[in-house]
Amino acid sequence: MKAGGSPPGNDTKGSYHETVSSRPACRCCYLGAGVGAQQMVSKKVVQPELITEDKKVKITRILLKPGEGTPLHTHSLDNIAVIMQGSTMKDVETDGKFKNVDQKSGDVHYVSGTGRTHSFANTGTSPLEIVPIELK
Repeated sequence: MKAGGSPPGNDTKGSYHETVSSRPACRCCYLGAGVGAQQMVSKKVVQPELITEDKKVKITRILLKPGEGTPLHTHSLDNIAVIMQGSTMKDVETDGKFKNVDQKSGDVHYVSGTGRTHSFANTGTSPLEIVPIELK
């Protein structure tokens, strides 16, 4: 990923690590903060799947069908996001600002842990699959 504060595929940095929900998928979570913002992107929120985790890395899988979105989450650690299957996504900030981003299959982005909080949804016509590799 390029420098800044956006999700994979944008011109800025971001990552997928902390989940704001009552059932966090990641280790450093803000419980309850901004939960209403999740609905800005998608009514169907899908939690990331944990693939593996140890003291150096955490690997998850985000698989979103068209219309599905991620929970509101915060990027706290650096990661590498691998776009396994591309689609179009809508990335929404907590203040309601958003960007539409075309993710391309096979792209790989370096994502800096900037503390950015957002959610995103698959607004395309095919599944969107991203594998973030969090560097601890």
